[in-house]
Amino acid sequence: MQQELVSIGVIVAAHGLKGEVRVRLFYDGPRRLEASTRLFLVQPEQSSPPLAVTIRQVRYIKAQPVVLFHELSDRTEAENCRGFVLMVPEKDMVALKEHEYFCHELLGCLVLDRQNKEFGQVTDIYETGSNDVLVITGDKGELLVPFLKSVIVELNVDQKRLIIDPLPGLFDPDED
Repeated sequence: MQQELVSIGVIVAAHGLKGEVRVRLFYDGPRRLEASTRLFLVQPEQSSPPLAVTIRQVRYIKAQPVVLFHELSDRTEAENCRGFVLMVPEKDMVALKEHEYFCHELLGCLVLDRQNKEFGQVTDIYETGSNDVLVITGDKGELLVPFLKSVIVELNVDQKRLIIDPLPGLFDPDED
């Protein structure tokens, strides 16, 4: 039985000479790496199986995690892992507070307005600093929707449905 793995970040670069890597996490949770010592590295767009790795040390430089794995012993090995996605078993994900969601839970949600007009599905999420922006792909191409309480009316990740109240002019500049 294969366990379901969830992406939590990506290796962006090697750091130093001892095999450390810099990591970009996919969500706010800078101390996420301390919650688990065992992760899996997956090479995007490759059919090779996930590589199980164990965290030896995590430190932070300007809030960016720098991780040393037992399995990486030098800079060359770390450089070869650039672009690899860090994954954890879904059952090991940290608990979230009410009304908090992981990005992977939003992907694939059908987006509708209060009148059940379909806009498409969530296909990507952009982090902008002040708030996340959902990329909705549908008949009209890509639409960008701010992930704000004032726009999101209802979110049901189990049913993969997202009800929005679009701001005036959000999708049509002539709309009042």
